[in-house]
Amino acid sequence: MEFTEKFIALIDILGFKNLVEQAEAGRGISLDRLLELRNKLGERRRPTWCPQSERRQADLDFCVSQVSDSVIVSAEILPAGAINLVSHCWGLVIHLLESGIMCRGYITRGPVFHTDEHFPVGTGYHCAYENEKCVTAFKREANERGTPFVEVDRAVCDYVGRCGDWFVKEMFSRCVKDDGAVVALFPFKRLGHQFVIGALDTNSIRRRKGDPIKTYE
Repeated sequence: MEFTEKFIALIDILGFKNLVEQAEAGRGISLDRLLELRNKLGERRRPTWCPQSERRQADLDFCVSQVSDSVIVSAEILPAGAINLVSHCWGLVIHLLESGIMCRGYITRGPVFHTDEHFPVGTGYHCAYENEKCVTAFKREANERGTPFVEVDRAVCDYVGRCGDWFVKEMFSRCVKDDGAVVALFPFKRLGHQFVIGALDTNSIRRRKGDPIKTYE
């Protein structure tokens, strides 16, 4: 048992408490559908992107842990680990968006002890946890925090940029968008404009009233 440098992602469903309250009251999303979407977060899929890219382990040391409406994913620090962790998160975002549900998260790298049987421990996990609430990707105002996107740490972007694997770089570029300040997963290239606008206006995202800093629950 030891700490290992890994890529780490934390993704959280926005407005989950509100969705639960609506399900209890018989409005909006049904309980069955709510549980299906939540369980989707913890689904462990076999990494399949860029099968020829450099890797240390066949399974990329790919681990998934779920707690309620949040999921933590980690993978080894090699090109195949980077792109498969990013693609896994990208797929989760797409699946939730297609159901009109937004999420927020942060992808970084750092020391962590994480297996499918053990919840992650380490400063790498702490970094992902602390930054998830402070995402600023595609903000509309200077002091806006907690925007509904999955932000990618520059350390991860720099690794991909230097990795020398053209295919990993290409697939990574298809999953993200750089707003000039930060980089975030951007699945909207695959979705229609009208759907995107509708999704951003759903009740699953609510701003806290009276908070001088714009945030999202």
